[in-house]
Amino acid sequence: MIRCTNTVRSLFINEVDPSCKSEDLGDNAVKAGRYGLKNLKLIMKNLPEWTYEDDHQYERLTESYQEVIMQMQRYLLHAMVSIGGIYFDEPRRDSEKPVIRFVPKAEQKEALKFIMETMMELPEWVLDKKVIEYTGPTYSPSTLQSIIMNRLFFTYITSSLVLYEELYPKQAYTFAEYMDDIYDFVWKKTISGARLNMYDRNLQITYVEKLLKEGGMLKQKSSPFSFKDLNEVEKQLLTDNVDWTKAGFELNPLGSVDMVKNPAIYQKVMDSYSLLRSKVNTGDATTRAHYQSLVFKIKQALTEQ
Repeated sequence: MIRCTNTVRSLFINEVDPSCKSEDLGDNAVKAGRYGLKNLKLIMKNLPEWTYEDDHQYERLTESYQEVIMQMQRYLLHAMVSIGGIYFDEPRRDSEKPVIRFVPKAEQKEALKFIMETMMELPEWVLDKKVIEYTGPTYSPSTLQSIIMNRLFFTYITSSLVLYEELYPKQAYTFAEYMDDIYDFVWKKTISGARLNMYDRNLQITYVEKLLKEGGMLKQKSSPFSFKDLNEVEKQLLTDNVDWTKAGFELNPLGSVDMVKNPAIYQKVMDSYSLLRSKVNTGDATTRAHYQSLVFKIKQALTEQ
């Protein structure tokens, strides 16, 4: 295995190789993340009591709460590397191992499922009133939703999935299937007719806007994120800096992925549009208005093409 050192090539490898992590998580980031989240939930329940001593102005409570949030985000970041992930091994003639090995399809799908489920259950435990009534509203799960949705469409993930499909079409986690999995999670409650909460609506809005932007159907807007307001993990989650050529490779093996990306994105736009049109008169008043606003947004984007 290539050492995860601080060279330009290794910084590239750190972004795409799940074995190169800043913490010792074993060989399964998702399994480690699930165990880690259990511990964080336990810490949250006891945080006021465990930080009580010499904490007259809740400074220890606030700092500890922020550390819990950042550690949770690290677990998501580590799992994210598995999506579009590639293992890199030292090139050796006396070894039969290939230099690059793609993260297996099942592991990538498991990582995506873990990330999406964790993201949506956050309000149930990170917004503990016993904590935030004294720390103030220092964290918003909806912000992380938007950050994660942006990350899922990073160029390096798309390129890696397309390369995987090009080289191993029968076993690859294809970009189209990846788009299907994200779609199924985002619209799961809508398809089943379940009631939406504000976080469900935020996820769907962020998803639709990201689809339209990636499909070139939405005018470029300035980023909703200000780096000075983000912690270090959130900045990492928002940094799409993987460059094959800067990493020492002679060329980018996929200078263009539009032939795979564009049809899949367009298909998800149209699938979302059809689904929303069929649901505009379902749910409570807020849900109906939410669906109607998304139908209007997609229709307007399609009309302007």
